Amino acid sequence: MPPPTQATLNEGITCLLKIHKAVSGIPGRAILLLLFFLLSSPTLRSTPEPPCLCENYVTVGAPEEETLISEITPFNNARCYFVQGTLVIDQDASWINMRIKMDEGAAIRVESGLFVANCHI
Repeated sequence: MPPPTQATLNEGITCLLKIHKAVSGIPGRAILLLLFFLLSSPTLRSTPEPPCLCENYVTVGAPEEETLISEITPFNNARCYFVQGTLVIDQDASWINMRIKMDEGAAIRVESGLFVANCHI
C-alpha cells in the first residue's frame, strides 16, 4: 500500500479536529486519541487480494462495437468476463465478486445504476 499523500493526511487531521470540537472535554480527547490510533494502525487497513487467475473468461462484446448489458441475460452468471468494445450499462446492475478483464481500447459506459463490490476490473 503506498504511503498516504499530504492531502489525505490533511483531510484526516481536519476530520479529527471536527470530531474533537464535537466532543470537547477530557472524554473527547480520549475519543480523539482512540480514533487517531485506530485510523493510523497498519493492521486495520485493508489490502485488496490479488485478482484471481481465471481459467476461462466469458467474452462480452466485440472490438469497436457497443454491447448493451440488457442484451446479456443475466450478465453476472459467470465470475470472469473479458470485455471487448464498449459495454453499456443501460439497466441497473450489481457486480459482486467478479473479475473483469478489458481488451485494449475497451470501455464500460454507465448510463444506469451500477453497484460494484469486491470486484477486480
